[in-house]
Amino acid sequence: TPAQHNSPEINLYTYTNNKDRLAGWYYYPLALPFMGEWTVTQAHDGEFTHKGEWGKAFDFMIADSEGKTYRNDGIQPEDFYCYNKPVFAPADGYVETIIDNIDDNEIGKVNTINNWGNSIVIRHATGLYTQISHLRKGTFKVSKGEFVKNGDMLANCGNSGRSPEPHVHFQVQTLPNVGAKTLDYPFAYYYKQTENSDVLMQFKKPEKGDTLSPVSTNNFIFNAFNIIPDSVFKINFENENGEQKEEIWESYTDAFNYKYIYCAQTGASAYYVNDGVLFYFTAFYGNKNSLLYYFYLTAYKIFLGNNEFVEIQDSLPLNMIGKSKWLAWFHDFVAPFHQFFKIAYSSKIHSSDVALGTGYVKIKSKISMSGINTKKNKSESIISITEKGISGFEFKNGKKQIKATCVKY
Repeated sequence: TPAQHNSPEINLYTYTNNKDRLAGWYYYPLALPFMGEWTVTQAHDGEFTHKGEWGKAFDFMIADSEGKTYRNDGIQPEDFYCYNKPVFAPADGYVETIIDNIDDNEIGKVNTINNWGNSIVIRHATGLYTQISHLRKGTFKVSKGEFVKNGDMLANCGNSGRSPEPHVHFQVQTLPNVGAKTLDYPFAYYYKQTENSDVLMQFKKPEKGDTLSPVSTNNFIFNAFNIIPDSVFKINFENENGEQKEEIWESYTDAFNYKYIYCAQTGASAYYVNDGVLFYFTAFYGNKNSLLYYFYLTAYKIFLGNNEFVEIQDSLPLNMIGKSKWLAWFHDFVAPFHQFFKIAYSSKIHSSDVALGTGYVKIKSKISMSGINTKKNKSESIISITEKGISGFEFKNGKKQIKATCVKY
């Protein structure tokens, strides 16, 4: 257990909860290298060229509503929807290698001498490289040794190398040379198109036939949850006795560079992350009667993207929500063998009216507990956001009803 809670039961609940929800911490985040909707035409261990040491790669093309990848007769590279479309850096890094001297193939023909065609390799970290291949000659916007940022344009999709029709080949590898052995590695965040709506995928590897699109940040929501260290918040609220109260929250960074919010009045602290796509709390310590605890429950995980139909699902450690004493004792006793209860969290945009950087967004969150053939709603909350940031939140469960307003200094 990385962080000791001085309780074997709390250690267990924290570990089992975090091993799934914080799995993305083990990866350097990589984004899709394109804009718009693209379809996976060959995935890991594909039936054509993704074999053996080069099996952990993806091929992407653009398809229309009928599943066709080209217009007209598809006999010219220009007939294909993805041809000449821009390709972008999947993450920050240094350009390690560029090949830019290979002509596009005629449709149906391949160049097996220059297998990868025009390619770029980017070094994101020691031992972590990405390669993008089959690009169009003469379209590179960057040069070898240059530093690129996530989303910078690199080149255009082409049909060079072992490519019978235009597509983008993407792979992750541990070495800087073109055509190195591939690495089994996920994309950080992307939308997967389903019959009903787009689903937010988190640190997953797409499969053949999946239609994907990148996630764009909603600056209105992102700025509200971009809590910078040394920020100070004054929170006014009314307690259950009708008395007006106030809490002062301050944000800090600890010795390990983790960010947290601290309330000196109650001694409560809540650790958080904002990775540009999600804001989420990772731990809470201290007084569960503090207002900070109820904000922790309210904003446990918030989506910062533009798609208002995305609903975020997550789970909380079992020790964070109260249970009856005898039930808690029994569950603590059997938890190392089987955990009967689960605390589920969800959040989604409830209403929104934003124009030209002004307006409001309301995010609704819920917490429920499920057990043996039972499910019980524990709380409902609303977070209110304006162009100035988080303006307040409401929390309601069976015992408490809190309405808080927030002022950022």
